[in-house]
Amino acid sequence: MRRVLCLIGGLALCAVLLPAWALAQPRSTEPALLDHSTLGTPADLPVTRTATSTTPESVVLVSNFGQTESTTRVALTATRQQGQVFRTGSNPAGYSLSSIKVDFEAITGTLTEVTAAVFTTDRPDSTSQTVTTAALPKDHLFDLTTRTDADINTTGEQTFTAPAGSTLKPDTNYAVVFTVKLTGTEADKQLRFGLTAQKAEDADSASGWFIVDSYAFRIHVPGSTSAAWIGGGSDDEPIIMRLEIKGTPLPTLISNYGQTAASDDAARLDSSFNVGQFFTTGTNSAVLT
Repeated sequence: MRRVLCLIGGLALCAVLLPAWALAQPRSTEPALLDHSTLGTPADLPVTRTATSTTPESVVLVSNFGQTESTTRVALTATRQQGQVFRTGSNPAGYSLSSIKVDFEAITGTLTEVTAAVFTTDRPDSTSQTVTTAALPKDHLFDLTTRTDADINTTGEQTFTAPAGSTLKPDTNYAVVFTVKLTGTEADKQLRFGLTAQKAEDADSASGWFIVDSYAFRIHVPGSTSAAWIGGGSDDEPIIMRLEIKGTPLPTLISNYGQTAASDDAARLDSSFNVGQFFTTGTNSAVLT
């Protein structure tokens, strides 16, 4: 047994007795090797996953495709626009629009282009369903995908996709408006949409959504002033375009609208200063857009 001196804390010496065989062992210069057998299989190891943002799947917001198709036909030509007013539900944050589907019932001539667009209406807050007082299209809001593919000359269901970021306000009337370009030698080149005379919406439609019980039309000559919009059909014999509108209700991230409103202490905004309000986001690791 040999005595070895060691320094503790730089202040005192102590004696440690070590056996002779321990002092005789050579010091290894090789790094210690990790025994991987103690780690387990890859399935046993912890896995770090990065959260990603996912887009909610679109659902049917309103549809009347399940209603009986009418034998009535109205024509859409190169000098006539046709539209259909619909009303959104009451989801506080509004809705993201994905697509609008219609029914091409018959085509005379050859379609070279079909444009679908969403318009505001002259009575955005009206809930009237009668032909004489129902809302009518007013101003262009945004275009859906313009169709120029060969499939537009196929009768049946045709879908027009909304661009990213297309949103609709709650409890508001909008209109989808169609414009066409046709070629051919026929004197009466036209597209006829599938219609229904039934005023009901399909059971899978979202709460509060409805399709107004009247289609709309106007004379529209490109490059010149368009005529006024007119509601088609009558209250006794409605003419309604067959539509299916898909999208997603937008989430409300934070709100204090349920709190009592201030009166005398309300912030006032004028040209001399700005008014703002701080808010804090949540802890969701996925990036919100």
